[in-house]
Amino acid sequence: MELIQKRLNCGRIVELDYERYGWKPHVKFVVRKQSDILFKIIPFFKQFPLIGKKGKDFKLFCRAGEFLERKQHLTIDGINQLRKIREFMNERRPMFG
Repeated sequence: MELIQKRLNCGRIVELDYERYGWKPHVKFVVRKQSDILFKIIPFFKQFPLIGKKGKDFKLFCRAGEFLERKQHLTIDGINQLRKIREFMNERRPMFG
């Protein structure tokens, strides 16, 4: 994780340990800065594509990034479009869709 953080020159590593939820201790790489997401994270994973389910989620993530870049998230229609994108990401994706 530290090598990824150093390579991308952004984000932070967060240690998580939620025993009350039954989670095992783990770390997460978090990037919140919009410009880092648009100009570092997305280009990196376009160059080194994810495969499987995460690859499909990444394509949706890129679409959401385009909304942010064009400031479409500042409109009601844009927010609704982002909600539709979110419906299909991660665990929410329909099994046969």
